[in-house]
Amino acid sequence: MGYVGAKRGGSARNWLSCLSLWCFISHIHEDARISAALEDLIKESLLGGVEVFNTSNRVSLAPGEPWRDLIIQNLRGCVAALVVATPQSVSSPWINFESGGAWISEKRVIPVARAE
Repeated sequence: MGYVGAKRGGSARNWLSCLSLWCFISHIHEDARISAALEDLIKESLLGGVEVFNTSNRVSLAPGEPWRDLIIQNLRGCVAALVVATPQSVSSPWINFESGGAWISEKRVIPVARAE
């Protein structure tokens, strides 16, 4: 199973099923710029060989999509979860939910720390 997400103008579906590797970026809304920069770095550095599930990019999760189900599916299927850890995000229930979900699914959980 490949990355599960929304395609522009479409509904949630397995639209990148040909890809076998993707990572999940866990972040709070306030850290969307950091997650976007991290996504760009991953895609450029790995020459597109790893896809990224990032809820802030509107490709991974379009408005109106079943976000909860997509988050769970992508946590289960990713090879790694990158957790944007800022002073504000570490107390977020969603960051703990997503990183815990990846950990319990035996995925690599990699904190990406940013100090103020």
